[in-house]
Amino acid sequence: MSAGTNNIVDFLQRHQIIQEHRDSSDLLIQDILVYCNKLEAALRFQNQKLADELQGCKRDNRDLQTKLQNSEARTEWILKEHEQMRSQNAYILVMIDGDGLLFRDQWIRQGVEGGKKAARALHDAVNAQGGQHDQVEVITKVVANFGGLAKSLGRDLSDLKDFALGFTQEKATFDFIDVGHGKDCVSSKIKSMPRPFWIKDNLGGLSEKERGRSPLLTDPGQPADNIHFHLANYNCRHILLGISHDASFAPFLSEIAQDEFSLRRMSIIEGIPTVPELVATNMPSIDLGKDLFRSDKCPDRNASAWPLGSWAAGPRTASPAGSIGWASTPGRSSLSYANAASSSSSSSSSNSNNSPPPRISLPMTPRPMPSRATKAQQYQQIPPQQPDWNPGHRGLDEPITVSVSAMESIKKRRESDKLCNNHFLRGPCTKGDSCFFVHDYKPSSEEINAIAVLARQNPCTNGQDCESDECIYGHHCPSIRDNVCVHPFCKFPEDAHPPGTKFKNPSIKAN
Repeated sequence: MSAGTNNIVDFLQRHQIIQEHRDSSDLLIQDILVYCNKLEAALRFQNQKLADELQGCKRDNRDLQTKLQNSEARTEWILKEHEQMRSQNAYILVMIDGDGLLFRDQWIRQGVEGGKKAARALHDAVNAQGGQHDQVEVITKVVANFGGLAKSLGRDLSDLKDFALGFTQEKATFDFIDVGHGKDCVSSKIKSMPRPFWIKDNLGGLSEKERGRSPLLTDPGQPADNIHFHLANYNCRHILLGISHDASFAPFLSEIAQDEFSLRRMSIIEGIPTVPELVATNMPSIDLGKDLFRSDKCPDRNASAWPLGSWAAGPRTASPAGSIGWASTPGRSSLSYANAASSSSSSSSSNSNNSPPPRISLPMTPRPMPSRATKAQQYQQIPPQQPDWNPGHRGLDEPITVSVSAMESIKKRRESDKLCNNHFLRGPCTKGDSCFFVHDYKPSSEEINAIAVLARQNPCTNGQDCESDECIYGHHCPSIRDNVCVHPFCKFPEDAHPPGTKFKNPSIKAN
């Protein structure tokens, strides 16, 4: 009996243990079901949220597609409008320094009619070069000092005015302007213009470099660069500059040539062979025909000559017996007989009834020169004396002993017959046929020294920082005489002269 009781109790205990396990399992299943329910609810909420966001993205996408289509349509319209505006007002700008790029006498002697013919010929030549049509206008501005130009050409002022009048009347876009007498009047008229009042600064999106380069992004009231102004105008197809004779434009064009886009839109009109300083800027040249402009310089019939010998080769000898008057200023040439006669005839025609004819004073008969010149007269050291001064890192250039006769011979060569400095001083010229100077010549050793002296009159672009032992250019002014720079057109800056130097060049600060 006790054994059976013990078995029942054992069964009950065992049953109780099993019941506890069953209850634990039920509780586990219940917890699992609750967790799954919560997880499913959270997933349903998140899914609904994503579905709502997807619908919103679809709406935004439709709106963006609509805006994109509208923007593309507007952009296409703006491009068409822009191209239409460019086509309607397209022009070529021709700016000519009338004191240097001279129309041929065949036009000027015809007066008003000649001016009209010259304007038509220039217009046709410009159009022929670019294959332009009637929708591209040719705007031409010729600026000159009428009084000085008439004297240089040996013509009455009225003849030149008649020619300019016909040139201006022929086309509404053609102007021949008298800027009067004054230093840089012509070049400043070509380069500078007042800033238009309607240009507003808009510096957004431009780098500091672009802001500094843009002439149209300056303070109100400051002068804007004329050429840069037209380069910034998309209606301007091309700019032709009649400045081939003027080396002072070289720094200005060198800056423009750094922009390839601007370089492609500018050309130099080839009249007088382009000076080396402008050739070095890589600005392309254009030939408008041999019958339009003169290819040589016009002699200045009134300005005094400043030959090289007066400031680089030392004191000049006495004036020849055929000259009239005496040069009171050292280095300036005497008044020629042709000038005196011309001045006499012009003054007598205007004042024949009121004033006596001008008096012409003849010089004293020069003393006979010895048949054999001394060595000091045959040769000179240039510069004759080196100043007690250190110009900088490179120092003073070595003096050159030059033959006076060789120097005079080299100086007498005309523009079309000048020798190429680079070719004879540093080796074969790399420009080849594009160089305007003479290469097929065998100079003597004395002439080589004379060419070297002439080359020294042009400043080296690197100045005292130049490290080339073969440099042919000057690294300081070679024209110092007794603390005076005697070169009337010295190209060297002030700091390339000894301290306290006095200058005969009134424009030395512009260098």
